[in-house]
Amino acid sequence: MRERMYMERHQSKLQIQNGLDQQEVNSQTSELSQSQRDTLIRENLRLEYDLPKDFTIEVVSSVEEMEAAFRILHDAYVDAGYMKPHPTGMRILPQHLLLTTTVVVAKLGQEVIGTVSMIRDSALGLPWIGFSI
Repeated sequence: MRERMYMERHQSKLQIQNGLDQQEVNSQTSELSQSQRDTLIRENLRLEYDLPKDFTIEVVSSVEEMEAAFRILHDAYVDAGYMKPHPTGMRILPQHLLLTTTVVVAKLGQEVIGTVSMIRDSALGLPWIGFSI
């Protein structure tokens, strides 16, 4: 929820470098396949971000950051309908207990506002294998 509000406040500005508007782009690329059109547009985009100075991305360094990451993960899965709310308010996978898993957080000041987990394949498998709601 907090990360959605942050992103809405700090929308990236999308500019096509050659200055064409969407209608011109569509008319000039109508002969291309959708994949070719997407590639052409992606290659000519410049994203400008106005990130706050206190925005950081880092590997978790405390139990509190880890818990905040698991709460954000929980809320995102509940909001998307992938799981029912858990009494702990956290989503923790068995893979999170492995040394081969790295949890990264995005922070605004000291507040954790986003997370991503890099889970390497192991004897436990990847999380999507056996995924259930």
